[in-house]
Amino acid sequence: MGIMNKLALALLLFSFPMELSAQVNKDSLWTVYSDTTQSVVSRLEALGDMSQDEHGMYKPDNLDTAFYQAQLQYDLAKVHGLKKWMGEGLLNKGNYFNNKGNTQQAFDLFTQAQELAIEVGDKRLIGASAFNLGICCIKQADFANGVSSFTLAETTFAELGDKRTQAQALASIGGLYYQQQKPQKSIDYFSQAISILEELIKIEDTPKDRFTILMMKQTVASTQEIIAQLEQEEGSTDAVKKEKAPTEKKEPEIGTYGVKDLGFYDEISLEADSMLGFMKLGHLALEQRKQLKAKQYFELGIAKAAEENNPTKTAGALNLVASEYLLQKDSVKALPYLIRGMALAKQQGELGSIGGFANSLFHVYKANGQYKESLEAFQLFIIARDSISNLANAKAAAELEIQYNYDQQKTLDDRENEQQIALEREKKETQVKLTLAVSIGLLLVSLLALLTFNRLKVTRRQKLVIEEQKKKLEQSEKHKEQFLANMSHEIRTPMHAISGMVKILERNEKLPAQMAYLNAMQISSDNLVVILNDVLDLSKIQAGKLDLQKVPILPAEILENVVQTLEHKADEQGLALSYSIGEGIPKLVQGDPVRLNQILTNLVGNAIKFTPHGSVDLLLEKVGDKLQFSIKDTGIGISPSQISRIFKEFEQATSSTTRHYGGTGLGLSISKQLVELQNGTIWVESEEGKGSTFFVHLPLVLASAEEVKEGSITKDRLNTMAKSLQGIRVLLAEDNAFNQMIAVDDLSYYIEDISIKVVENGVSVVTEFNENDYDLILMDVQMPEMDGLTATRQIRELEAEKGITKGIPIVAMTASLLKSEIDSFYAAAMDGYIPKPYQIEELIGTIYELLHPRR
Repeated sequence: MGIMNKLALALLLFSFPMELSAQVNKDSLWTVYSDTTQSVVSRLEALGDMSQDEHGMYKPDNLDTAFYQAQLQYDLAKVHGLKKWMGEGLLNKGNYFNNKGNTQQAFDLFTQAQELAIEVGDKRLIGASAFNLGICCIKQADFANGVSSFTLAETTFAELGDKRTQAQALASIGGLYYQQQKPQKSIDYFSQAISILEELIKIEDTPKDRFTILMMKQTVASTQEIIAQLEQEEGSTDAVKKEKAPTEKKEPEIGTYGVKDLGFYDEISLEADSMLGFMKLGHLALEQRKQLKAKQYFELGIAKAAEENNPTKTAGALNLVASEYLLQKDSVKALPYLIRGMALAKQQGELGSIGGFANSLFHVYKANGQYKESLEAFQLFIIARDSISNLANAKAAAELEIQYNYDQQKTLDDRENEQQIALEREKKETQVKLTLAVSIGLLLVSLLALLTFNRLKVTRRQKLVIEEQKKKLEQSEKHKEQFLANMSHEIRTPMHAISGMVKILERNEKLPAQMAYLNAMQISSDNLVVILNDVLDLSKIQAGKLDLQKVPILPAEILENVVQTLEHKADEQGLALSYSIGEGIPKLVQGDPVRLNQILTNLVGNAIKFTPHGSVDLLLEKVGDKLQFSIKDTGIGISPSQISRIFKEFEQATSSTTRHYGGTGLGLSISKQLVELQNGTIWVESEEGKGSTFFVHLPLVLASAEEVKEGSITKDRLNTMAKSLQGIRVLLAEDNAFNQMIAVDDLSYYIEDISIKVVENGVSVVTEFNENDYDLILMDVQMPEMDGLTATRQIRELEAEKGITKGIPIVAMTASLLKSEIDSFYAAAMDGYIPKPYQIEELIGTIYELLHPRR
């Protein structure tokens, strides 16, 4: 039982980084790092030394500061391509997480450090990273990888002639073999470590080396005692089988190392103000039977370990105190320290520590006659170590279970005192059944533990795969958003030129024969903009970035606008297009007018497209607590087998539909998603060759008339707005000659006596703002020399310097319409934006809203 406590102490002593360099004043080290005239290597060495004590061990004044210094070390090395020092930085970062109890994060950083060390062939860094990986494997109860890591560390440090670290690696392997119930192999490795350290103290006698030797000798002695006990038990069993007379039990012979070595304590002069120093003083107090004094020293040692904010060292200190009391055969005093240590081990989730404390608690509870608690501790020990294959452990568990039930049965016998012979026979039968049940139970626990451990390994691998896929998906979404932004801008810019010039031609003198061509050009450009908007809307919906409004709207006005917009298209095909509103429809409802208009325009536009002759009717009715919109046509209809496909992205009823009627297959998909985002439903009823009816249900939410905003801009209202803007002075920032031509022509056509100054970049905008007075700035976003956002920020800074509280209105005129880009306009203190290509109502209406209150 004591060996697990000694092993915990050994691991506590060995857990430090392998960068063994001299320590100097830390202020001087920081001065060296900060001096850029020093060599890069000197600066990196200074950063590495800051977290070490005078012996070169990892002992920073502050863990968070040490992590910051390690990050500086890694970043500086990376800039200069020094992979060896990048590995040193990763190693020091790993020690931070190891001391914080984040074993997995530490393991990942040590693995990266080892890969860099192998790449550059740095043996000391290879050994250091391998040693620290072994420490992580101990905490994770990973025996195979732990042995291989410590073996690599031992071999590497042997080649380097670093005997002390070689001994530590050998001792760690010995501890791992003990965990696997291989005591003889454990003794072999500990013995090798002891031999190396004893040779070292002949050259340089240090208190810490002598203390380490003592701990390992006591560990070997305890292990030899266990082996002797097992051999004696096996001999006794053979004697029974041969029906020989039983012999008196002999005390096992203890090997080379034994209790006499406790005398080393008197020869070790550790500093009193340290965890190990207090432990030594506590031990000496126990030897002198000063129980109260010993407890005071032990508590001071535990508190000293806790000051370092190192849960592993604190758990080791608790384990060491329990070990001291158990050496005195005082399990009552040992028990509270084991319970505290187990709670700390569980909090950190380190299986190796949990297993060690559970094993100690198992023996203590058993010695105290607490068989139920002992059994629970032993079962936890089995699960933590993921192994119950050892016959001796299974036998111990069975004996505990039988003893526990025997005690219960005996209590009942003492109370009743009746039918003693029958109860004894029943007791024996119960014991046989319980033995069988415990054996089966242990087998099930073993299988469950094995499956759980394997499942944890699989889950960890799956987590890594998921994280990697998540990163790839996020990167893909960023690329997709950037592609859509570029595509939108590059398509909208020439479309703005085409659409704007067509409108200019339409309102100027032209031959009657040219009108048909101009109409065709305008319809084609409008269709391209619709397709582009559909693609952008689909992207916003998929990314969860589409915002819906909740404002009062007039349903009748929405229907009228949809019909007016599509009336010309219906007339071209000779269709009758109408709308009607049923009874009980409120004048005002709550909703998103833009998205409702988009849904109905998509559905009515589709109906017109697929109706060669006849009519298209739009009807609004109240059905329960829902608004029902139905769009009925007399078109080609949809077959039952194709109805389920038409609401999917890029899908149409048949493969020939696109060839005959055009379209991208996005309109219905977007309409469906917009409806569902508003907690509504959409479906279709159709019969091939007899037309279709699309239904939309949206929640009916009433709105107050006081919240209604002004409706759409009619031609009369547009003229009124334009008239009120007479004589305004506008600064137009636009680098594209076609876009300049369109904006100047549109503004001059609608606004009388307007003064327009055109500049081609942001630098000129700022200059003009400083030198002349303007009522409004129309600002392109993407321009050479200085973009529109930077120019806007500089203008706002100039206004602040001049004490201007109400700045000049600045409106973005842009083909970039992703939400993230629009947010950037307002973040730069712009007052609004006008999309390219724009409708004339958007241009005049936006300017009117910004200037009307000022004029």
